[in-house]
Amino acid sequence: MSASGRLSSRPEPLSIFVPSYTWQLLFLPLFAALGLFTLAFLWFELERATSRMLLLLAMSFLALAVGLDFVEGLDSDHPWNVYTWLLEHVDIEPWSQDRFGRTDFETVRHFSKSIEETLEMAASSLLWFLFLGHLPAVAQELRIRFR
Repeated sequence: MSASGRLSSRPEPLSIFVPSYTWQLLFLPLFAALGLFTLAFLWFELERATSRMLLLLAMSFLALAVGLDFVEGLDSDHPWNVYTWLLEHVDIEPWSQDRFGRTDFETVRHFSKSIEETLEMAASSLLWFLFLGHLPAVAQELRIRFR
């Protein structure tokens, strides 16, 4: 059992290679390769500098969200857990107990999950904005009729 009071869901030998969620070992290489391909393809497809900067921002948001998800999956006593480091330097236990009735670790983890999901939604919105903005350039003759 970890210091956070939860059982580790990873077998001990696997936790050496995968200190966080095991889905990251399976899917992260594929997602990273697809993300790099998408970044390279769209970098050359999008001509405006502002579109390229928004693309970099969207991809950065996704990478940051995956990083937050990695930290979320770490046990509280793991040396890479920045939540534990943060709570060693900032005392929010009384505030957390008063407002939420939770431990400081649970509160930081909750807000981190909220930030992670917000980053993912912002990245998706930016990508949709880029795609829809680029649509007239690639589909000049496209006509849609509704009946």
